[in-house]
Amino acid sequence: MQSVFSFANGYTTTYSKDDSHFFTMLFMPSYDDIKDYFEILEEQVKETLSCSIGIFYCPASFRELRSAVRYVTAMEYLEYKNTDNNVTKLYPTAEHRNLDAASQNYRDYYQQIKQYIRDNVAMQITRQAISDHIHISPDYISHIVRTIAECSCKELIVREKMRYARALIQTTSKSIGDIAVECGFDSFAYFSKVYKSIYGISPKSTRK
Repeated sequence: MQSVFSFANGYTTTYSKDDSHFFTMLFMPSYDDIKDYFEILEEQVKETLSCSIGIFYCPASFRELRSAVRYVTAMEYLEYKNTDNNVTKLYPTAEHRNLDAASQNYRDYYQQIKQYIRDNVAMQITRQAISDHIHISPDYISHIVRTIAECSCKELIVREKMRYARALIQTTSKSIGDIAVECGFDSFAYFSKVYKSIYGISPKSTRK
């Protein structure tokens, strides 16, 4: 694996889950041609080890790395058999799948929408505010969000705020009340209700 990935412009580290499943973390600027490397790996394994191989991969940004690793190493998909193609791309969420299939124009706008939400997480963000910032119509924003995230713009704003809140809860010692305010919520009770509706547990339970 090291020999194959040495041709990629990136850094790799590999570990074994058990005797038959190996996971490689590959850090590189772009993964557009990554499937080619996996196909090379597949051929080399067949030639040198004389065994069958199934390769599953899940591209992720650094921000998504933890959840992507958790998803890939869950191994729930490893019984899946695809006789036509042993290199299978995995998508942790519908958002990942839709983003990968979207046009570059849609991807660029969607990333701008999410970046605006992250940059203004403490504010009462509206669709019109996003529209004014990236210079496309509110209806077009809704269409892009619905196509990629499969939710409304309002729901995406809430999701991003809660994702930011969870990161603060898990990585800082800030009080949950202060985190709620930092995410633009005036009511701690409402913040907790929204958080629990998304993650299934309360902010306090997350910290525990």
